[in-house]
Amino acid sequence: MQPVGRRAKALGHPRVWIESRSISKKAWGSRRAQELFFLLIDHPAGLTKDRMVASLFPESDEGDADGLFHSTLYRCRKALGKDAILWEDDIYRIRDVASWRYDVAEFEALVKEARGERDTKAEQLYRGALQLYEGDYLEGWASEWCEPTRLRMRQMYVKAVLGVARSYEDHGWPEEALEFYRLAIRKEYYSEPGHRGVTDSLLALGDRLGAVGHYLELVDRLKQDVPPEERSEIPALVDDMLGRSLRDLLTGDGGAQCGLESTMGQSRGTEPRQLVREGS
Repeated sequence: MQPVGRRAKALGHPRVWIESRSISKKAWGSRRAQELFFLLIDHPAGLTKDRMVASLFPESDEGDADGLFHSTLYRCRKALGKDAILWEDDIYRIRDVASWRYDVAEFEALVKEARGERDTKAEQLYRGALQLYEGDYLEGWASEWCEPTRLRMRQMYVKAVLGVARSYEDHGWPEEALEFYRLAIRKEYYSEPGHRGVTDSLLALGDRLGAVGHYLELVDRLKQDVPPEERSEIPALVDDMLGRSLRDLLTGDGGAQCGLESTMGQSRGTEPRQLVREGS
């Protein structure tokens, strides 16, 4: 069992605790020292000095980078404890890294486990993941090495949000499903399942004008983002994303709407569970 006293949080504002002590900005000595720690905890098997230098000091020449690396490593060890980072066979790694509680690792594990489950169990796992996601990975840090993990975490977050939305939908709670589908597209605007879910939920609530408005908002956004020579394709693109055309929405055509209204309305006898939002 992992000791609760050694914790690292990278989802949202980054923080690190040793026992009951939160390591302060002053204790780190520099932001790069804190970055070095998170770079290593994201690579449990360790990294070479060259790999870390390329990530932490990409614009420095070789001579300067070597000195910057060793001064940063010194500050990091001073903040964590002098034996916290090991060097063996030209690899730097965190000592006893498996003993650390790390929100990124826990978040990934919950989302991956949920993918292999169904119904209530999957929903519970996705909710557990959402409780951990307090913001983007290393929020506010602009270093390029953060971006691949930040994108991966964001995509997994959207997957978890959609998982909870579908659970609400399956239970016949379109209003609650709508909130989560909207949450998904706030994080990843061009999420096709998110937009389709918003439209389906609005139709299930009987809000056909709201569904039309959502269609038109998506068209307007695409007009801003798509090159002029491709804008003639926007209506077909939106029809494909939403699974229905503007004409379907205006006239109420299509069997999907009736099916949604009956499916999502048939089990509203049970109150939905408390919503989980990013940053909660």
